[in-house]
Formats: sequence, structure tokens, C-alpha cells
Amino acid sequence: MKNILLTSLLLVSLSSLHAEEVTKEETPKSTILSVLMNNVNLSGYGQMGYTYNSHDDKDNYKSSNTFDIKRIIFVANGQITKKLNMYLMLDLASGKLHEYWGEYKFCDAFKLRAGQFKTPFTLENPMSPAVLEIIDGSQGVQYLAGINGSDICYGGKAGRDIGLMASGELINFDNRKLLTYKVGIFNGQGINTKDKNNHKDFVGSLMVNPFQWISLGGSAYIGKGYAEKNNLFGAFNAGDNYLRNRWSLGTEIHTKPIYLRAEYLNGKDAHVRTTGGYVTANIHIVPKFDLIASYDYLDKNKEMNIKQTNYVLGAQWNFYRRCRLQAQYVFQDRNYEHNSHLVVTQFQLGF
Repeated sequence: MKNILLTSLLLVSLSSLHAEEVTKEETPKSTILSVLMNNVNLSGYGQMGYTYNSHDDKDNYKSSNTFDIKRIIFVANGQITKKLNMYLMLDLASGKLHEYWGEYKFCDAFKLRAGQFKTPFTLENPMSPAVLEIIDGSQGVQYLAGINGSDICYGGKAGRDIGLMASGELINFDNRKLLTYKVGIFNGQGINTKDKNNHKDFVGSLMVNPFQWISLGGSAYIGKGYAEKNNLFGAFNAGDNYLRNRWSLGTEIHTKPIYLRAEYLNGKDAHVRTTGGYVTANIHIVPKFDLIASYDYLDKNKEMNIKQTNYVLGAQWNFYRRCRLQAQYVFQDRNYEHNSHLVVTQFQLGF
């Protein structure tokens, strides 16, 4: 009910703002409905799937299989003026507000955003699940960006936080911008909650685009976290403030037959060091049909060698715009426990 109310308030506020600009000379067609159609873009998508796991680490390494609804996303993007817009994203499956922000574009080189949104850490975190090749995302990004809750001290924050961010594109060259930057200050506590300590976290990224087909760059996260649970390795306890730093280096390669993305990630929570990385390829075979391959690893504690490597092979059929069917086989090579074989499918409908 709260989500529906938030959406209604957004749409009414946008329509009211534009309605004030309507003059007597305009035709009766300038109604609230026409204002909404012209100035508010509504979109959304849903994802459901089936997963079989031969050794589920969440169920004492027993086999498991389940259908599940991963997310049902509704988005309203309102263009208030030519330079000012606001954005609202709700996940109806979880009942959570994911994003609510406003952004003012001073020029291509400088935009300012305030509210709740994805942090600019890693290449993958800012990407929508509606376009990600790997159904469950790469382990390192999910863990270090605080997306799925695999880091129990950070929690599942969907890769988002509340704060202020500047961004822009710099240096025109050969019909492209050579540099893209994002830098922001955030609570560090995640979505839909106030900060639980007096420390603010700094997150930034810089990408260089030397050619049309390749981008190179990195990102950094510097902050202090508030532990939601005891650290698995005894470094700190629930309620403690702890050092939480991360950095990443990555590249994207765009060609007609192949899209490739690769990143190396490094994190430090108190004295616990974490590393991860992945290489993911999307190979266009025929129109609307792709093959997907990925190598992905995460070592949660380098001193203890708590490492898992995922080998992914799959395919996806993009049968209509934001609609697709994905099927993937995943071999999880765990050096600390049982290995596992997964079959993961996902059906996505979007508008």
C-alpha cells in the first residue's frame, strides 16, 4: 500500500507541476493524462525462474530445487524541466523502495544527483538486472557491493545507498567522450534507513574510452561500516563500526559479435582481505539469440583461502525488447566444502 501511495504521489506531483504551466490558449487535450504521457515515462519488468542445486550451501549441502520470483520492478521517470528530472523505482516483490532521486544537469560535464540510488562501485553494480548476462550476478560484486546479502555484516542493500553524487562526461574526441566520472558521498547504511554511525562513505569511478569499442577504468569505496551481524572470521561483532574499503579495475569491450566485461575486485573489512574477479562474454550467434560464458571467483578471506569459483555456460533468447528467456549451467568449485552443480533458468517480461 505504501508503494502504491508513493507512486500516486509522484505522478500527481509531476502532473500538478506541469499543469501550472498550462495557459488558457491550450486545448482541452492538455489534461493531467496528456501531461503524464508527455512528461512521465513508466516502465517495468518482472523476473521469475527455476533453480536446481546439487549441493546447496544454505541447506547443509543437500540438493534443492525451487521456482521463485526474483523481482517485480516498477519505474516512473519524470522530466520536470529540460535539465531536472526525478526517478522512482519500486520492487513490488519485496515491497521495498529501491530508488528515489532527483538530478539536475548543469552541462554534460557536471550533473548533480541527490537521493537513494546505486553506488558507482564496479562496472556491474550500476547495471540493471534486466540486462545482466549472468542470472545471479558475479560473486565478487554481489558480496563487496552489498547487493544480495552474501556479506552478512553489510547486508542485502541491492547495491544502493542514500547520498549525493556528481557525474559527467569530459573531453570530446571522435564523436565520443574520452572520460566519464562519478563521485559521491553516502551514508554507507544502504536503502530505506538512516545512517547508524557518524562516518560518511566516499564512492567514485573513472572510465577512459580510448576507442569506440573499449572502455577501461576503475572504482573505489572508502568508508566505515556498521556491522549488522558478527563477522564470520571474528574480526568484529554486530554493532561495531569497522573499516570497509574496496577498489576495482575493469574493462568493457563492445563488438558486433561479442560483448566482454571483466573486473578484478579487492576489499578490506577491518583486517580481513577479500578478492574477487570475473570475465563474462556475451556471444551473438543469430538475431535475438546469444551464448553466455563466464569465469567468476570470490575469496572471502585471503589468509584462510575461503574461495569459490563459478564456471557458467548458458544461452538466452531475447524474443521481444526487454523480454527474454535465460538458461545456464553453473559449476561451483568450492575449496572449503562440497562442489555443486546448478541449473538456473529465468523468464523476464518487461515494458
